[in-house]
Parts: sequence; C-alpha cells; structure tokens
Amino acid sequence: MGTCNGKISRQCVGLVLRKLFRSKFSKLTVAIREGNLGLVKQYHSQNVNFNQILPNGDTLLHVAAKYPSFEIVKFIANNIHALKFNDRNYLGDTPLLIAVMNNKYEKIDHKERPDGSSKNNKGNKADMGDKNMTKKEGFPIIEYLVKVKTVNVNLAENRGFTPFLAACANGDPKLVQFLLDNGANYKVKSKDGQTGMHRAAFYGNEEIIIY
Repeated sequence: MGTCNGKISRQCVGLVLRKLFRSKFSKLTVAIREGNLGLVKQYHSQNVNFNQILPNGDTLLHVAAKYPSFEIVKFIANNIHALKFNDRNYLGDTPLLIAVMNNKYEKIDHKERPDGSSKNNKGNKADMGDKNMTKKEGFPIIEYLVKVKTVNVNLAENRGFTPFLAACANGDPKLVQFLLDNGANYKVKSKDGQTGMHRAAFYGNEEIIIY
C-alpha cells in the first residue's frame, strides 16, 4: 500500500482527494447528492444554511440539478427565498444548464425514515457507476425551472455553450423543442463556433440532425 511519505502513490492521491471532499462538502450537500429528501428537509428544519456557496461556485440548486432529484430541486427552490435561479458557478454553468447536461438520468426516490436516513425503492437502475441512478423519462426539473421559475434559457457558460447546445448534444428532440418553444436561440454558437448541428453530429445524434 502506498503512503504519503516519500514517493507519491495512487492510493495517496485517493486519500488526499477523499480528505478534500470531506472538508469542502457539507453534510447537507452530501444529502442532496444522494437524493435524500428526508434528510434535506431535516436540515432545513434545523436552520442549516441553505445559501452556502461551494468552492467551485455551485449553489445547492446547482448540486441538486447535477445529481437530479425533482423533489429536492422543488423543495430547495420553494424554500430558499434568497435563491437566484440564474446564478453561475465558476465555469459559468447555471442550474438549468447543468440540468440539461444531466438530463438522461435522475436519482431514484428514497423512502424517508424518521431519523432522516433512507432506503432505496427498487427500480430499473441504469447501467451507470452510481447505483442510485435510473433511466429518466421526460425532463421535469427543466420544465419546472423554465415554466415555474422562469429562468433565462439563453444564458451561456464560459465557453459559450447554452442549454440549447447542451440539449443537441444529449439527443432528446422533445427537450430541444421545449427549449425552442420557450425562447431558446437556435442560431447560437459557442465561442469556438459550434452550432446545435455541430453538437448533434459530434455526439452522433441523428434524430436531432434530421429534426
């Protein structure tokens, strides 16, 4: 086994990263990442700070959109009055853009326990590294942010990629149409000149190209 004394080993790097993770991400953030709505509600009732900003500039809504659980996104959005839905992290990502980029999968709902812990419901899990992920149907988080919270659908991250360009890369024609119906600019280009057609072609999304 490697140690952190002397030559750097793969095990040492992993240990350092784990320590950094534990030091920078609060228990609340971990609960959101794990899709544990019961624990999130418990922390909220204990007046835990829901307006915290993570080291990469993420708000808790960014985290909920990245590890998507619709109920957690809705709970955060409805209970954090100082929340700004168009806030960007250090990469320029908005919660909407993150939700679009992560649209293909969502967290499995958890059964809440009185102590705030959880137990997964059985379901059709996706073939992914995260055992709590399942294949996604529809895009409720995106619909909620756009229709209910009226976020800006054309805000781009630092490289110029918008939710529309991300949707073209993901390959869901219904999502592309939804964004267009709600004001997305289909003529937009990233800073290196990529259009929606470029993104769809690069990821082999024939449905989008034909569409």
